[in-house]
Amino acid sequence: CQKGIDELAQHYLSKAGVFAIRRAKKSDMEALSKATGGRIVTNMDDLSEDDLGQAAR
Repeated sequence: CQKGIDELAQHYLSKAGVFAIRRAKKSDMEALSKATGGRIVTNMDDLSEDDLGQAAR
């Protein structure tokens, strides 16, 4: 996320097992997208299950 994530939203994402990053560079987001198979979305309203990538622990 280049703009940032609300602290409360990040808390609940973390509790749900969702890894969220604040203020990442575009090049870093592209590398993460490629590595995880996820798609970069600019609006949470456009997010679908197909956009989510996966990573092993």
